[in-house]
Amino acid sequence: MQLVRAKPEAIARLVLSMKESPMGKVRVPVRVSNPFDAGRYWEADFLVDTGSTVSSVPVDVLNSIGVDASEIVEVFMADGRSALRRVGLASFDVAGVKRTSEVIYAPEDTEPLLGFLILEAMGFLVDPLQERLRPRSDLAVGVD
Repeated sequence: MQLVRAKPEAIARLVLSMKESPMGKVRVPVRVSNPFDAGRYWEADFLVDTGSTVSSVPVDVLNSIGVDASEIVEVFMADGRSALRRVGLASFDVAGVKRTSEVIYAPEDTEPLLGFLILEAMGFLVDPLQERLRPRSDLAVGVD
């Protein structure tokens, strides 16, 4: 098993850049880019959503940075509805930690969501008590 840990300087940048909404929802600045052309990117505050497995970005944004859809999948909403959505690969940068992951093409004008899989790949967890992202290593318990 490989343990992925965010570097201390990435954690420090993340803590400085995190924002909380009045409802306590965690938002973090993210750069999403074309995985084959890093010069084509978009930056925004993403809502951290551990209830979403895959991150989602508005379709017009993904089209504008040239992310290609690889398939169409059925996604399930929190209210039980389902919908067909395109999915592709995009690169994500959170506090200097970069990973490529699947991304769902969300409807235009919807809030971008940072899902569980990319957070896990980057070495971040959501601390529900503090309502913020933390490095996985801060919350892990060592066993000898």
